[in-house]
Order: sequence, then structure tokens, then C-alpha cells
Amino acid sequence: MDVTHSIKCELACESLLRSGSLRLKVNGWSMIPTIWPGDELIIKPTLPDELVPGKIVVFQRGANLVAHRLVGRRRRNSQDEQILTRGDALREVDAPVSTCDLLGEVGLIFRKGRPIKPAQRAGSRLAGRVLSRCHVVTRCAAKIWRISRRVAI
Repeated sequence: MDVTHSIKCELACESLLRSGSLRLKVNGWSMIPTIWPGDELIIKPTLPDELVPGKIVVFQRGANLVAHRLVGRRRRNSQDEQILTRGDALREVDAPVSTCDLLGEVGLIFRKGRPIKPAQRAGSRLAGRVLSRCHVVTRCAAKIWRISRRVAI
């Protein structure tokens, strides 16, 4: 495990708690086409009771921060509620996340300096479902994205 990465995640969590918002740069592919590598997310703290399915939430998983879409919730007992999440481009639902590990929800996405509201529309999620079913299409989309980023610079 990269100690530097772990420290950065801890600092990000502390910053969110102290300042009330956090801006993070994304490096994964699990949320395409809604969120692409290089996008920056504005994360705002939220209570578990305020979340509804379809929102993009950020939580801590080990030494990593993960931004995935909320698909449901379940209560194991009176004090332990869990949320169920999935990346838009992934087939499977993630392992349940304790609400204690929830940091907040994505309020805004910055792509190439332009603000974008997080998509909750079925069309965007449908595109993600298509990508999750065909990894060849996902790889092609990723290559096209990388090429477009190089050309834009």
C-alpha cells in the first residue's frame, strides 16, 4: 500500500470535515460516462438520512476514497445502517458500506474547467449500463478519452 496515498486520503477526509467541502481529482474509470478520469469533484458532507438512490456518494474504503452511485440501503440492526453503491460502468454492486465510512455526496463535477451537475437521468445511467456489459466498448471509450485529453492540451 502506498503510504503517501493513504496520508492524502486522511488529509482529504479531515479537510472535508473542517471546511465543509472538498475538491478532489478523479483517477478511476468505474463511473464513466458520468465521471471521467481527470474530472474534479466537489464533495459536500451529507447525512445518510438525506441520501436518495441515484446520488453519487463518496466513501472511504480502506485507504482509498471511492465515488459511486447510491443504489440502496440496508439496516443490519438499530445502530448499523449500510449503503449499497455501484460504479456506473460496473456490473456488480459494491460490498456494503457502513454509513460511518460515508464522507458526503458529489455536488458538482468540473470537466476541463466547466461545472457539470451530477447526472441522475436514466439516459446517463443507461450509457453506463451498456459500458458495464461490454468491456471492449469501455476500453475503446477510455482510449478515445485519453487521446482527446492529449489533443486538447
